Amino acid sequence: MSAYNPFLPYDDSRDAKESTTEHTVEFDKLVQKLKRAYCDAYMASLRFAVSGDSYYNLFLNYGAHEMKISDVSRPSATGEGGGVKLEPECKGHDYIEIFNGLRAEVDQTIQRYRSLPSGSSMHDTCSNCDSWARALSPHEEDNFETVAGWIEATKSALKDQHSSTLDRVSISMVGKIQPALSILQQATFALTSLISTNRHAILTARREIRDAITVATKACNDYTKYRIVAAMEIASTAFKIKDDVSGIMKGDFQGIGNSIDMVLGWLTVDEEIDWLSYYAIITPSAIISKLGKGLEKINKNLTNAERDINEGFKTISKELSRCEEQGQLRIDQQDHRVIPYSNPINFDWLQLKRVYSDHLPQTALTLRDVKTKADSIRYSTAFARSSSIGFGALGAWSELRDTIDLIQDCIERVAESCDGIACGLRDFEQDMKATETDSTNSLYKIRTSLEKYTITSPKFPPVH
Repeated sequence: MSAYNPFLPYDDSRDAKESTTEHTVEFDKLVQKLKRAYCDAYMASLRFAVSGDSYYNLFLNYGAHEMKISDVSRPSATGEGGGVKLEPECKGHDYIEIFNGLRAEVDQTIQRYRSLPSGSSMHDTCSNCDSWARALSPHEEDNFETVAGWIEATKSALKDQHSSTLDRVSISMVGKIQPALSILQQATFALTSLISTNRHAILTARREIRDAITVATKACNDYTKYRIVAAMEIASTAFKIKDDVSGIMKGDFQGIGNSIDMVLGWLTVDEEIDWLSYYAIITPSAIISKLGKGLEKINKNLTNAERDINEGFKTISKELSRCEEQGQLRIDQQDHRVIPYSNPINFDWLQLKRVYSDHLPQTALTLRDVKTKADSIRYSTAFARSSSIGFGALGAWSELRDTIDLIQDCIERVAESCDGIACGLRDFEQDMKATETDSTNSLYKIRTSLEKYTITSPKFPPVH
């Protein structure tokens, strides 16, 4: 099977049909058929034959003539009922309790696989995470009306000033916003990749679970006809999330734009089909036993995939931690070396006022709006299932939640930096109008204002 592309979750032909299928509804229909087929197979093992809505047994000890000695009601098409002896004067007994036991055996084997995440809810989670990543783009060609537009307006206004202090603000403060957002956008695209892969694994598991029930039903029907099952094959997909996941966040931080093409190599998922094949099944109970083992294999493969996905979320956090150590995420990490100042100085006060009263505050406001987009991801509800399925009731939510919180805190700190720079520039304008002196002290005051406003402390994991 070809490798799955996690950045094409909505166009993948293997998932398109499954994503619109109501798994629980289809599951229940298949279980009804299996229960009836299992009762049929059990009665066949007792030498009963199926005739419409009943079973009958022939005793061939009366010369050339067959004589019916028992007639028992068959379960309905929904798998319920049946087991009642229809002719009390004939030999034999009721099978009501036995049929109830057979149905209970089926339920015990497969019931935990009934409630799995819906295709639409998982689709929404992937789509919302992707939208979050796109909204973070710091590049004007991709995102002019949101964050990028305000950043570009700020840089343009500062470029028109003639001041060593404002040159330094433009380069070392405002100039660090775009690279920082590029890294955070990479992180959210990586989340999109992993969540989409998780969705694909669950959709595949749902399909294979129902296929396994269908296989077991056919095996029961074959047993009813032939008293033996020649072969019973249950397929399960083994997801192999390659070591490429360790390369997440190690691209070109400065150059990445809002393009998924740049991040396709971050995560590769190859799939293999494992077949559980059984031959010469000679009892109906063996069919249900083999079904249970097949479902366990499907669940194991899903668990392994989600475990690797969980490690992927950890990798994103660790790579963000490395970026933070290198000073790539925090605008308030400044170089305090003294720089030479030169004259003449010249200001466009109207433009400068727009920077600190409009452009930077709007950048901060827009960043906070972008930060809240993460709240619509809702992985914990969209991917919820039985605690015995996959990586647990909430899948890889715990690690994903921590990673989302980390990215949100990083966004908030950049927004706080914009507030700090704006306040510092407002004070700078007042000082310049009073002293007409552009000095290192002016830059120091802006840095102090920046540090005053940055109060959010993202919890980065330790870098090993």
